[in-house]
Amino acid sequence: MATLTIGIISDTHGVLPNEVMDIFSDVDQIIHAGDIGNEDILIELATLAPVVAVYGNMDGFRIRQKTRERVDFSLYGFDFIISHIPGPFTADDKPTIRINGHTHEPKIIEMNGSFYINPGSASKPPGKAKRSVAKLILVKAGEARVDIIYF
Repeated sequence: MATLTIGIISDTHGVLPNEVMDIFSDVDQIIHAGDIGNEDILIELATLAPVVAVYGNMDGFRIRQKTRERVDFSLYGFDFIISHIPGPFTADDKPTIRINGHTHEPKIIEMNGSFYINPGSASKPPGKAKRSVAKLILVKAGEARVDIIYF
């Protein structure tokens, strides 16, 4: 059965830890949910896999020129909604995967086949929390599995 592995990252704030490159070494796609901090991060991530990125509230003009505030697309039977600032999460008629950053706190909520994913912060987690990213595995049959990876 065909699967697609997506690396999800957010809130790098100009720092891309080396561990991320190892964690994402096997992904087919990367999603950056904003507060990128430096466009070189997107270039470096693109050496691993194609990157979809949105800008965050802390991103400047140069990053905002190359990204959008929100990106929507469909893949493997799921509607994706990606933005930096979290919005309301509800289970729609069609399975949805909503990805946000901003809070620096990792979170996964599953509801009726839909997912809300916040990978946390890859560079500046709150307090003494560990840095984190997420990996989403999509199965062609419309099934998904997501894990937070701490480092």
